[in-house]
Amino acid sequence: MLSWTNIQAIAQGPSTLELVLLECCSVQDLTDWNLSNLCDPFWRFYWNPTPGNSVLFQGRRIPLAPDRVVVIAPLTDWRAQSLNPVDHFFVHFQLRGPVTGVMPGVHAFDLAPSHRRYIREIIDKGMDRGALQMSLEHRLASLLYHYIGLLPSGMIRTRGSDDAVGRVCEYIDKNLGENLSNGDLAAISAQSLRSFLLHFKEHTGSSPGQYILRRRIEHAAMLLKYSDQSVKEIAESVGFCDRSHFSVMFRRVMGASPAAFRKTRLIVGQ
Repeated sequence: MLSWTNIQAIAQGPSTLELVLLECCSVQDLTDWNLSNLCDPFWRFYWNPTPGNSVLFQGRRIPLAPDRVVVIAPLTDWRAQSLNPVDHFFVHFQLRGPVTGVMPGVHAFDLAPSHRRYIREIIDKGMDRGALQMSLEHRLASLLYHYIGLLPSGMIRTRGSDDAVGRVCEYIDKNLGENLSNGDLAAISAQSLRSFLLHFKEHTGSSPGQYILRRRIEHAAMLLKYSDQSVKEIAESVGFCDRSHFSVMFRRVMGASPAAFRKTRLIVGQ
């Protein structure tokens, strides 16, 4: 298995979205990809140069094949199935910026021959150094942006150009471990409490409390996946004083306990 993780290579894309590469991995002769209850707060991109693996989502079977790629949105509940050993390439990434929500889903796209060459070059030239060369990093980011651009309209919800809501969302993301009251957030937006609550829901699709909970759980899930902090430390870092309450809310959003979710990072080929 050849891989690199936590590169945090950020590229600027359309509509002020930033793409953060979290993990890139190439696995040869992957023999067991029968996985269930896969739900993570990041995007997934898959390509298999040989057939045999499939993604199962809402009763549909979506095969991974040499002539297609599959993109899975964050917080999508899906399963993986393997029929025979295959070579397996995947990327985990995040989109940052004015994103306030993403509709879960699994999407397959035809793979252009030029993009297949890009992926082959990344595997052949980048993976053995533990991190991609700068040119290959940007090529990979451009490839991912291309397929993000093919997603159905409205799947990625952004907060638009409302500066007041934007300031509040940025403040929330930078202060997840703090007490975030509606009154304080309204003051940051320079609006009355009533106007703030109406504007926030209009531009994000959720109340401030719902938005804060989702962002706290998503950030906690990233720390469980990519850090060695204890569950207690992670809970406190995202604003939960009570570990048991954190576990209840985490399970409600992610469908698994923090400990069970953390174990999935040890599975090869996700």
